[in-house]
Amino acid sequence: MPNQKTLNVRIPMELMDEFREKSYKKFHFEKGAIKKACIEALKDWCEKN
Repeated sequence: MPNQKTLNVRIPMELMDEFREKSYKKFHFEKGAIKKACIEALKDWCEKN
């Protein structure tokens, strides 16, 4: 996929657990749920700042 980059971020375990839980609820445990949630979160943050 030529138009993509990688971002490695270390976050607190509690935050990751909450993020994972919410991403699975929204995207129904489908493959790539966390990736989709991360992209959505980054877009939202960019729009607000």
